[in-house]
Amino acid sequence: MIELRARDALGLTRLAGLEALHHFSFGQYQDAARGHWGALTTLNHNLLEPRTDMPPHPIDGVDILTIVRKGVIAHRVNMDAVDRTLAGEVQLLCPGRGIVHAQSNPGAKLAEFIELRLRMETVPERVQRRVVKFPNRGHTGRLALLASGFSEDRPAMLLHSRARVFGARMPARGAFDYVLARGRRAYVMALGGSVEVNGQAVGPLEGAAIASEREIRIESRKFAEILLIDVR
Repeated sequence: MIELRARDALGLTRLAGLEALHHFSFGQYQDAARGHWGALTTLNHNLLEPRTDMPPHPIDGVDILTIVRKGVIAHRVNMDAVDRTLAGEVQLLCPGRGIVHAQSNPGAKLAEFIELRLRMETVPERVQRRVVKFPNRGHTGRLALLASGFSEDRPAMLLHSRARVFGARMPARGAFDYVLARGRRAYVMALGGSVEVNGQAVGPLEGAAIASEREIRIESRKFAEILLIDVR
């Protein structure tokens, strides 16, 4: 079963300096049919205007991945020193027992970033942060594991749920095959460009929620970038 999430069916939030698309219920956008996909509770595409602050908000119980596509995003945890994530970087933030988190765009240009959250199965005592690079030109054509909750996947960033998050740059006429274990599900998002997931078209910023499929084939006719999230 593949359920497509077309762009015009995504949630939309517009606030001062912020425009966000939501694949799942978030903030002002609430849809009982799209509360989560397994452990995946949030998948947002955000555009944040220059020198704009997002209001502080409490977070607990989820790992947060921030994938910066353009510009820079600054993070402040419990009002401590600012930590910056640059274009092409992926930050994993684990809030431990709970934090107050604030994001901002301190730059002079529009910032574009993806934020996804995964419900934790175990909760560490301390806040944890780590940054890796999203696959670059030297990694085109390969599915790169960014973060995982499986010990055998080290040195990928550590998740606190039995999930895996992959990123990939796909060349023109490229393809990936991914085998989904029994009882698991996946979510594919086209970050840039369009792809086909088991023959079904997924356009830019759109998604495909996948369950009860043993094999997933992702194909690109032109250059594209994707996320693949494997959860239970």
